[in-house]
This record gives sequence, C-alpha cells and structure tokens, in this order.
Amino acid sequence: MDMPSFCAWATIWVTTWAVWAHKVRLVTTTATGSHPVATPRISAGALFLDDQGRILLLRPTYKSYWDIPGGYVEPGESPRAACAREIYEELGIRVRVGRLLSVDWAPHPDEGDKVLFIFDAGWLTAEQLAQITFQDGEIAEYAFVEPERLEQFTIPRLIRRLRATIRALTDRQPAYLEDGAPQPQAPALVPGLRTCATDQSRDVGDTSG
Repeated sequence: MDMPSFCAWATIWVTTWAVWAHKVRLVTTTATGSHPVATPRISAGALFLDDQGRILLLRPTYKSYWDIPGGYVEPGESPRAACAREIYEELGIRVRVGRLLSVDWAPHPDEGDKVLFIFDAGWLTAEQLAQITFQDGEIAEYAFVEPERLEQFTIPRLIRRLRATIRALTDRQPAYLEDGAPQPQAPALVPGLRTCATDQSRDVGDTSG
C-alpha cells in the first residue's frame, strides 16, 4: 500500500472509531439512568410603576405588541443582572433592580421552554424620565398604561403575567406562575415568615447602578 492510500485509510479508520466511541458513550449514559433535562430560554423583565399605579410599557419596532423593559439572559449572566442591562440598553438609564416579583414557566410554541423573571424596578424620577433615550432603534416609544387597559396594548399571556405580578407586589410575596396563571403556594412554616422575608420597602428608581 502506497503512502497516500495508507493515509486515506488511516483517516477513515480514526473517524469511524471516533463516531463509534461517541455512540458508546451515549448508550452508556442512557443505560446508567441519565435523562434529558430541560434547557429553557430565560428572560428577565422590569416592572416600573408611576405614582398612579400605571405600568411602563415599551413599543418595540420588531414586535406587534407592547412589552415591559427586558430581554433574554446571556450565558453566565444572572436574571437580575440581565434585567439591569436590558433597561440600560433599551432606555439609556441605569437603575437599581429590586426584589423578585414573579417567575413564569411559559413554554412558547415557536421558541420552546421559557422561564421569565420579573423584578421590581420601583419608580422613575422626573429626571430619569427626561434622560430616556432609545439608543439602538429597537424601541419606538414608551407609555404608562393603566392595568385595566392592557388589552389595548399587548397580548393575553403578558397581560396575565403582569396582573399576577402586580398582585405579588401588593401582597409582598413573590408569585410562581405557569403561563401567567398563579399556582398554589405552600403556607409559611413559621408564623410571620411571609412578612419577615419581604423587603422593607420598594426602592425609588435611582442611578446608583
């Protein structure tokens, strides 16, 4: 066998062995009891309210409906950090993101499994509102909208999520949701735990980063 033929044969043999070894590892993993795990997309959003209880909504140029500030979490990033980053990218202001208000397990038919976090972002001062700028062309405008008028601005699953999140804010108890619907939660094991576990007060939006 000449050298070129030998090299070609060796390449085929090594490739075949590597594929076989990979399959063996897969079969071994399955045989030892491992199961597929969910790898959902994760997003984080911010709930801003004004002094009239209206919700800050944005009109993205790439969506057919209004949404709250927020977006997908990047690799190695926490949901809270992603929320703060998205606020800056979409509104051009830096705020301190407050406590978690809701977590929603909401698979999407086109996007697969999704988990959505909403954090309390407090109120924006008049100075901060004046500083809002849409830097990347993804946001066309913003508006403060009464909860009872959400149907005029956005989609049903987001309406359910936002209304449940506002209830969680009022109750001072984070809400677990599935497709925007609140799910039963276990009672506190220690009397008064619900009150003790909450934050002292909502933060007024600031620029402390």
